[in-house]
Amino acid sequence: MLALLMTACISVKSKKEKTASFGGHLLYGNVKSFQGYLYNSVEKFGSNSEGNLICGYSCLFDEGGNKLEYNGYKSDGSLKYRYTYEYESGNNTVFNSYESDGSLTHKYKYEYDKEGRKLIIL
Repeated sequence: MLALLMTACISVKSKKEKTASFGGHLLYGNVKSFQGYLYNSVEKFGSNSEGNLICGYSCLFDEGGNKLEYNGYKSDGSLKYRYTYEYESGNNTVFNSYESDGSLTHKYKYEYDKEGRKLIIL
């Protein structure tokens, strides 16, 4: 039987009650970074064991819990892509997508209302 196993590491600076968001999940505490790895899981003798690394990812946050950077990694550990986030005044966010060689592939500007709902992609 082949299943997927995911492991993750979180770096927390302090025990303050700030939160950050990663993949739709809230992370509690003053989260500075988050790393995760996706492995094949192989059942041996009735228990799961970690198999080959499929991919990895990491995420960096600022002091306010805003995502600054998200990196995706290949199974050999090399960078596959990088997303960066810039926060401007007036509830605007600039999103940049880069290939592993550093070339820019996409650039979007999001505008949000006072309730934090995404209104416009510029």
